[in-house]
Amino acid sequence: MTNLDDAKESFYEELDALISAVPQGDKLLRLGDFNTLVGQAHQAWKGVIGPHRVGKCNSNGLALLRTHTTHGLASTNTMLRLPTRNKTLWMHPVVDARRGCTVKSPLA
Repeated sequence: MTNLDDAKESFYEELDALISAVPQGDKLLRLGDFNTLVGQAHQAWKGVIGPHRVGKCNSNGLALLRTHTTHGLASTNTMLRLPTRNKTLWMHPVVDARRGCTVKSPLA
């Protein structure tokens, strides 16, 4: 395992502990850019992600999906039907060109 892998594992362990500390009756919103792609396998992750996603799942996406599943959370932005250009905030231009994705940058 690399230092980056160790840091990611530590991050998701801390995230798990923080979510576990939230009382059951409270509302929990997860905001932020987790550098994730959760993929399009909404049937496999029923109730966690919806059918409106782009791209393939990456390791960060898988870690986030597992965390969501463990805590009964959902990635609600995947359940909303949006134009493709609004489904992601930013992608590196090289990655964007390979996938053929249209992306929206908040910096533009």
